[in-house]
Amino acid sequence: MRKINYLLLLPLIAARPCFGVMTTDIIMSPVGKVEARTGPASAWVPVENNVRIASGAEIRTGKDSKAGVFFPDGSRFMLGNNTLFTVEAATKKKAGFQLKFGRLKAAVAGLFSSRFEVRTPSAVCAVRGTEFELEVAENGGTEMNVSEGLVEV
Repeated sequence: MRKINYLLLLPLIAARPCFGVMTTDIIMSPVGKVEARTGPASAWVPVENNVRIASGAEIRTGKDSKAGVFFPDGSRFMLGNNTLFTVEAATKKKAGFQLKFGRLKAAVAGLFSSRFEVRTPSAVCAVRGTEFELEVAENGGTEMNVSEGLVEV
């Protein structure tokens, strides 16, 4: 898996559109076929370069594609291929996300570490400063692997 340095992304986003009104800068960096939309009622837009995303945004990755999602506190996600992911809330008080299907690898620290949840069709994961992988099968089943820290499911 290719590692992306968050600090190197900042100069690349200046000319890209924002997905909604932001409370914190969340940067998405696509690799391959990745699409995003501002919410369930909006159209999917192909994303080829780094963009800022906000609460309500949905991201989907295609076959042989992935997307890095980077937060200002150093937290980061890597969305695997064939994944559907939603940013439900991203404020200093709460960070909530939904993994509808696909794979997510996360490293959570700093700002969000004590107020961070990832929901799947069959689980709610309350993260407490950690590294973990989460996978949701087509039937909604959820599998988790915690590398470091604590996740309450």
